[in-house]
Amino acid sequence: MVLPNEPLPWQFNANETFIPLMFDHEVVGFCKPDYAEKLAHVMNDDQKVRKALYLVCADFVKRSQGRVGNVDELVEEYLERAAIPRTGTRAIALLLKNRQEELGVTDKEFVTFCDSYRLSPEKLKDIYSGQSPIESTLFAPIARVLGQSVEEVVQIIQG
Repeated sequence: MVLPNEPLPWQFNANETFIPLMFDHEVVGFCKPDYAEKLAHVMNDDQKVRKALYLVCADFVKRSQGRVGNVDELVEEYLERAAIPRTGTRAIALLLKNRQEELGVTDKEFVTFCDSYRLSPEKLKDIYSGQSPIESTLFAPIARVLGQSVEEVVQIIQG
């Protein structure tokens, strides 16, 4: 039963128009015109950037006279390194950096903030450097700093 003054679950707007979004002359979806334009622009820029990366890697392999390896492998390596980390120490470092920006504090203030939650400046530096895995004793302090549960932090660290 629908309560009065509550919107119905199924609705339509006869005045709304959508246009096709196409890739290689095939329709891949329908969007509002302004979104379709933005999506097409972003996707075309992505293609140009990938092509430029491939050309740079090809030049690099050519100049190294094959010592570097395969162009495709090099491209994939750089794309992987540029991707936003979802797990591990690098992901925690990124979350800590985002938390600092969220709080709007300087580096020194953030170090003090972390230290107040038992995440020492040395351990924070180790996390940012990514040189070694995060110790299990730091899971709870990191969770407190990030405002997350320990389970969420463990899941991020361990993947």
